[in-house]
Amino acid sequence: MKWEIELLKDDNVILVKTRGTWKKELFQKILKEITEFAETNQTKSFIIDNFDLDSSFRIIDIFVIGEQLFHVADYKTKIAMINSKMMHPSDEKLDFFKTVVDNRGINLEYFDGFDKALEWIKS
Repeated sequence: MKWEIELLKDDNVILVKTRGTWKKELFQKILKEITEFAETNQTKSFIIDNFDLDSSFRIIDIFVIGEQLFHVADYKTKIAMINSKMMHPSDEKLDFFKTVVDNRGINLEYFDGFDKALEWIKS
């Protein structure tokens, strides 16, 4: 699994692009990098582009990821997530993840493309 983190300066939004095969053991590392980058750039707006990520999550992994986000995000955080091409928008795992995150006060929505995600983040 590889990732790139960049700041969209005009919009003060962090863009994270992931690709390859999901490795849960790398999640803490990527979360730490994103958190530090967000603190440095003073933003709580994120677009997570998982389109090229081969993601086969177990339910427990989804719950743990949602829990861990809670420790670095708050009610001011907005996360626009671009779905993996491997996941259908009606996938129950996506619904479960959104529920876990929503229950922790984090504002997350799913999108099928960058433009829609950015429009929502800016709203």
